[in-house]
Formats: sequence, C-alpha cells, structure tokens
Amino acid sequence: MSVKRNLRSELEYGALIAYVLKDPLHLVLRSKDVIYRMKHDAALASDPGTKMVDFFARKLSAVLPITPFEVLFRNQPVLVPVPRSVPTGRAVYWPALALATAMHRQGFGTGVHALLKRERPIPASSQSKDKPSLAQHESSLSTEPLLIPDGTPFLLVDDVVTSGTDLRSGPQRAQPSLSTTVEHPRQR
Repeated sequence: MSVKRNLRSELEYGALIAYVLKDPLHLVLRSKDVIYRMKHDAALASDPGTKMVDFFARKLSAVLPITPFEVLFRNQPVLVPVPRSVPTGRAVYWPALALATAMHRQGFGTGVHALLKRERPIPASSQSKDKPSLAQHESSLSTEPLLIPDGTPFLLVDDVVTSGTDLRSGPQRAQPSLSTTVEHPRQR
C-alpha cells in the first residue's frame, strides 16, 4: 500500500538564526562570517576545535524545548539534507549533509538519508541575480529510493535558506521515492 500526498501543502519550515544583509555593518559582517564557515566546513573563530555545523547542532539541541521546532522532531523524522546548487558528488563538501549528520549525532531523527541528489548545476540563489525557478530546482534533482513505513515523517535540512526554493522543490521531487513504503504483514 502506498500513500501519495501533496507534500508541498504540508511543508513546515523554520530557521534557527537569521542573517543580515544590510545595516548595521557589524551584523552584516558577522552573518557573512557564519555563512562562510558553514559552507566551507570551517571552525568557529572563538573555538578552532569546533566546526560550525557541530556548534549549530548543539545549539539546536540546547534551545529545542523553547522553540517552535520541537514539534518537527517529536516523531523522530528521517533527516534529508537539501543538495547544494552543484551536482552531488563525493568531492564536493555538502553543508546540509554535514549539518544533518551533526544533528543526528545530537540525537535528532532516526537517521540521515541523502534522498535528494542534484544532477545538473543551477545558479546559487545567494549569488545570482536571476534566481532559479521552482521548476528549474525540481528538474535538476533526482531521488534515491527510501523505504520507510507509512506515516514516517521526514525533515529537510538546509544550511542557509535564501529564497526557500530548495525547500519548496524538495518535497515535491521526493514524493515519488517516498510513496513506496515498507508493508507490514497483517496479523490474524
């Protein structure tokens, strides 16, 4: 039995921190530093032994009970990292995968599954005047099969959200891979 859902209409999202693109200048510079460290597998300036992804995973663990995010983790979802704008491959650092893995080490989710794969490059939303459309995002993605029991939640994890197009394209693209589920034998 499989269940097909319009996942885009059920999409819930949130951000742990917000970055500042305009004044005051010190917050702009701090935001750019955080984003750089997240995207380049770098450590904190204040603690060279701690990677930025690990810092955020620990921070989320500490503040989760007092945030609206708690409900997203209540049913132990499968963590699905959102791919970068370049094709997914072993030689490319994947910040969202690193963040999802760090979150799982902190006890979030039942596991991490790289369900979404970027097959063709698209312009990076944060660096492009002509932002890729939802259709461009969806057509550049492929999926890996994920066998999960009906009703198992999954949670998309992204390192930096600029326009939200990746988060909106992911569930719709993933839906066919999630519609095949593990069947449990009926008990008589």
